[in-house]
Amino acid sequence: MAEPAFSVGSFATLPTPSSFVTCAAASSKFVLLGLSNGTLTLYDVFGNLLDSYEALHVGSVSAVALCDEVIASVGSARNDIRVARLFTGAGLVVGNDLSGTGMLTKATVSFVKNAAHPVLALAIDPNFGKPRYGYRVAYAEQGGRVCIHTSGWFGGSDYTVEEPSAMLVTDLKWMQNMLVVAGKDAVKVHDTRANRAICVIAGPGSTAPASPATVGKPSTWAGDHSGGFRSKGRSAVGQQREGAEARPTTLPSSTQAARAKANSAQTIIQKEAEGDRRTVQEGRWIPKTKVYMETNDDIALSPHGEATVSVYITWPSGSRIVQIGPLKEVEPPEQAPQREIEITCRLERAELSFADSQSENITKDDIDITSIEGPHEGPLLSFVPFGDGDAAALVGTRSHELVLHLISTSEGKSVKSMHMPYHGLWDADLLTVPGGDPLVLIVGHWPSATLRVEKDEGNAEEVGGVVYVRSLTTAERVKWLLGQGRFSDALHTAQSAPGGSLRRAEVSLEDVGEQFLESLHESGDYKKLASVLPETITMTAPYVGFRARERVMAKRVRRWKRWISIFWENGHLGTVAPVIPTYEPCLPEQSYNDILVELAGTNSIVMLEVLKTWPADVFGVSAVTKAIEERLAITGEGVQNSTEREPLREGLLMMYGLSGRHDETLNLLLREKSPQVYDYIRSHHLYEAVRSRDTISGLYMIDSDAATDILSHAPETVLPPGAVVPILLTIDNPTWTFMYLHAMFRIDADQAPQYHNQLLKLYVDHGSSGMLFNFLRTSKHYTLDRALREMGGPKGFKKGQLANERVFVLSGMGDLNSAMDILLDELGDTHVAIEFASDHGDKLLWERLIDHARTHADTLAALLDSPAGGKVDPVRLVPLLTADMKIPHLRDRLHRILVDAALERALREDAAAALHHDASVLLNELDECISVMP
Repeated sequence: MAEPAFSVGSFATLPTPSSFVTCAAASSKFVLLGLSNGTLTLYDVFGNLLDSYEALHVGSVSAVALCDEVIASVGSARNDIRVARLFTGAGLVVGNDLSGTGMLTKATVSFVKNAAHPVLALAIDPNFGKPRYGYRVAYAEQGGRVCIHTSGWFGGSDYTVEEPSAMLVTDLKWMQNMLVVAGKDAVKVHDTRANRAICVIAGPGSTAPASPATVGKPSTWAGDHSGGFRSKGRSAVGQQREGAEARPTTLPSSTQAARAKANSAQTIIQKEAEGDRRTVQEGRWIPKTKVYMETNDDIALSPHGEATVSVYITWPSGSRIVQIGPLKEVEPPEQAPQREIEITCRLERAELSFADSQSENITKDDIDITSIEGPHEGPLLSFVPFGDGDAAALVGTRSHELVLHLISTSEGKSVKSMHMPYHGLWDADLLTVPGGDPLVLIVGHWPSATLRVEKDEGNAEEVGGVVYVRSLTTAERVKWLLGQGRFSDALHTAQSAPGGSLRRAEVSLEDVGEQFLESLHESGDYKKLASVLPETITMTAPYVGFRARERVMAKRVRRWKRWISIFWENGHLGTVAPVIPTYEPCLPEQSYNDILVELAGTNSIVMLEVLKTWPADVFGVSAVTKAIEERLAITGEGVQNSTEREPLREGLLMMYGLSGRHDETLNLLLREKSPQVYDYIRSHHLYEAVRSRDTISGLYMIDSDAATDILSHAPETVLPPGAVVPILLTIDNPTWTFMYLHAMFRIDADQAPQYHNQLLKLYVDHGSSGMLFNFLRTSKHYTLDRALREMGGPKGFKKGQLANERVFVLSGMGDLNSAMDILLDELGDTHVAIEFASDHGDKLLWERLIDHARTHADTLAALLDSPAGGKVDPVRLVPLLTADMKIPHLRDRLHRILVDAALERALREDAAAALHHDASVLLNELDECISVMP
């Protein structure tokens, strides 16, 4: 079932049950009702009866008007118009209890006027009683005549706005200096300050002229038959300047038949006001044109202080919203000022079908009216504003229903609707209460008229008299959602409610939250229940101020205990445990202990999860430790128990750590061969506890790389190499010793120098050649003799064995020839040998290379390519060439040698010539200096 579109209920109860409402008016403070027995009743906007003036008029009250604290009413029998100012008492303000103060009975009467003909509508000047304006009231007579009566010291005077005509006037509204006259076929807007007509708005399908001749050229207001002028179109209407002479607008008189028809319709309306039940039938609606005016606050005021006015016009077959702007000066100044007029919304009755909201209807049958055959079939009764950007439209049907639509004025269509079956009703009207939240009143004209309003599914209420229509309050939406079983939406709505609004409506946020949680519990969705439980309990039990904190926290604790027991009893304690709070609120320590003990036996994985998240000060460590130890003792070793035992072991380790039993924790980790032992040692700085043969052996057996890392990075003051190496030597595992000493050497080459000779042997036995060569170049704490001896071993060297390392050691010992022999004979790397000879600059090494080149073509080719920067004379290399030597590109190599030699010779000659020239010049200068000497 869809959410109701409106909140509908009884607004006021009439003081005399035998009477009924014949007319009504409202302002931002009061609601005034005229009754069929001539009584006036005054209510505040909340429906409280403030005062009642019984039998003020003879017969029924045919029309009333209300402007601020000024009221006007007219009786149907004597046509007596009474205007008075409400009595509010000295110092009283709106909002206090004004009932019993005699606001009507003690009202100050401004004037009483007897009209010549029955009066159908009244309107009070907004500037009533102010200087320059006087006491003015507009009234419309049955014959179509509209006058403005101004009261004075000597009776008063009438000014005719509309002459008697065939136009049936059904409503008058007055705002600022605009008087709106609502007729059957058209609505006319008059400027009461300039005494000129502003515009004429033709109704849908009307044949009335688009505008009177005095307004402007006919082409200016060439409108269509559906609305007077084009939708969203604008027009500037010339206005006569203030103070200028102007004559009232006069429409041409109609034919005698048209007058007779209008008088007949006026008679029906007059009898309606008098309460003649024989004239009308139930559901045979009386066609009327109605208007409502409001200022548009979204548009800035004009320089003269005028606001833009929106006029809501209701015809039986459609409605319009016409926006009339203030007067604007135009260029040249000689021209009259103008107004901007625009139709901002168009709504046709045929578009308001009943099928658009079937889910919200409370009707017997779905009825779709897409066309109107006559004015009584299903007319649009009223169209008034309803909040920002929306309007309310009331439609009457012959199927004993009223249909209330929420209209989006920007889109011009119905958004929501509500159907209300009625009984004993033949006319109804919407009355907007301006200011505050959207509120309209449905006024039904009949003593026994009632509306049937559905409150929730299967529950309806009969309301009569005056019915209020407003948007649903938050509390009403919450109650309706709860009734529909939409607990999640109800909770979300309740949480967004303004402060105090639920409490005033006797709706408890905590109860809404509990109903939402209970719905999840009944559905068996414990996973979702656990996920929303913390936020629901917290948000539905808020506190403001420190004083309320203890009381609210105690309430939260009670609710948490209740829901934890529900999860526990249904076997879902592991689902709720991770979301149990430990702060605001904090449960008693015993509650946390019981939960952890239960989880240790039923769900060790969740137990470990909560142990990692809960602070250690909310539960008893000793109690939980004992429970875990007992559970481990029960569960035996095995593959089937490994899933349960592993979280228990980790949880026990955490308990040992929290209680300071680090030695037991370390032994347990080593015994279980847990990789967590390394992080545990680091986090608790247990390096001192590692100084034992069993501990170090256990660490290396779990993970030798991790053990090497933690031992090598241990603080030297707590676990130095002098303590670790002897233990590793007793274990008799050279690989572990090598890994530790190598890691220490990589961290700091000068650390533990006393073990470098031993590390040298370990590099030879367990390391790679690159490691050994790096050690030989970096370390300064070994002897070359021992290095050579360790590399050779007891059986001596094999060809190519550690050749680079031996070359490095022999070079350090000064045995360059032996090193050169290794490079040439074992490695066969001539280029490295040439580089070695160049680095040491020993002639014997070059001679060794030349001798080697006699029998090795690759050595000779290398020397030919790079004669070592003049260290080897190419002349000595050429005779070494023999016929059996195969040297690639020999001719190119020899040619390059000759070119290089020629180039060198040319350079020498050029250098000698330059030196000879410089010397000659200097000698000549010397001779000149000597010749000038005395």
